[in-house]
Amino acid sequence: MEEKEFYQFLLERYANGTASDEEVKELFAELEKRKDDHEWEEMISQYILSTAKDEQYNETHWHPMIQGIISTHKVRKMNWKRWLAAASVIVMASAAIYLFYPTGKQENNTTSASNEVKDIAPGKQGAILTMADHSQVLLDTVRDGAVLALEGGARASVINGRIVYDAKGSDMVYNTISTPKGRQYRVTIPDGTNIWLNSGSSVRYPTAFTGNERVVAITGEAYLEVAKDAKRPFRVTLQNNHSIQVLGTSFNVNAYEDEPFTRATLLEGAVNVQSGGQWQKLLPGQQAQMSMNEKIKVVDVSPDQVIAWKNGLFDFTGKDLPSVLREIARWYDLDVVYESEPGTTGIVGKMQRSLALSQVMETLKDLDIHYRIEGRKLIISK
Repeated sequence: MEEKEFYQFLLERYANGTASDEEVKELFAELEKRKDDHEWEEMISQYILSTAKDEQYNETHWHPMIQGIISTHKVRKMNWKRWLAAASVIVMASAAIYLFYPTGKQENNTTSASNEVKDIAPGKQGAILTMADHSQVLLDTVRDGAVLALEGGARASVINGRIVYDAKGSDMVYNTISTPKGRQYRVTIPDGTNIWLNSGSSVRYPTAFTGNERVVAITGEAYLEVAKDAKRPFRVTLQNNHSIQVLGTSFNVNAYEDEPFTRATLLEGAVNVQSGGQWQKLLPGQQAQMSMNEKIKVVDVSPDQVIAWKNGLFDFTGKDLPSVLREIARWYDLDVVYESEPGTTGIVGKMQRSLALSQVMETLKDLDIHYRIEGRKLIISK
């Protein structure tokens, strides 16, 4: 094995958390010797952002070495101070933040977000089940394996933190699962369709599908993997006279009331979206953007970015600050208050949704925003 291949192998072991103490020492000693080597810097940039937590990490010793390694050349046009901060956080926090930086040039970074942030925990799994008689069950408190006897002869089980309906219900009564801010949840409805709800969302569905069509109503954001049934099409109804019609497919719906338009994004299969009297067929990778009295707009998007929330990530790439803050507010159960107009700088970045609020806000420093936390309010100030 050649020398470079050997140290690349050590980098991979370090990134995977499988390197021994001796291998870690050897790797970092070699990196320190090669801190001005551009080729090695490129290799480091590939692995440092996926570095696993090292309990032996000593910031006082290693931080100057990392700074020396990255001080000469640029990686992916990233701001070096933020790269260093991100790398240090990742090494110590098990790769929680992948990459985060503004796409616009910052003219003044001397003032930034406040360091005094009252820490708020991230959202978690949980939802409220509302039955036809308006009684409610807090699903956060239902133990795994529990079986719920519901109206109309239906039954549902809680399995691995999600609720799964059987297909034995006889009466068409409706249940609703809703996720408050700071919660997300997964449900398998009676026809076998899987639905993931983002925070601040809901789905209403029958406990038995008895007609020629399967219809559910969604608010907020949801990702659906629809069970195939050619004899009974599946339809999602949304606010403002929007709907989506499918046979069997995977797609994401974003219909929050505080968003400028409703978005339907197709991942697999085919769907028809309806807005008022308009119909539009989508292909995988396409997104329909719908608003009141406007023509349906179809754009190509990255499906992975659209469903990043389902996979435990924020992906802010290409979004403006107000959009980013709306996502943060939903997940951390906050209200955003603007005392001054937010900037329009584009953002590029991904981070884990498991981060505490203070870690998320730390990444916004380069956006030259000022903020404070008062209770559950995120106040953007001058």
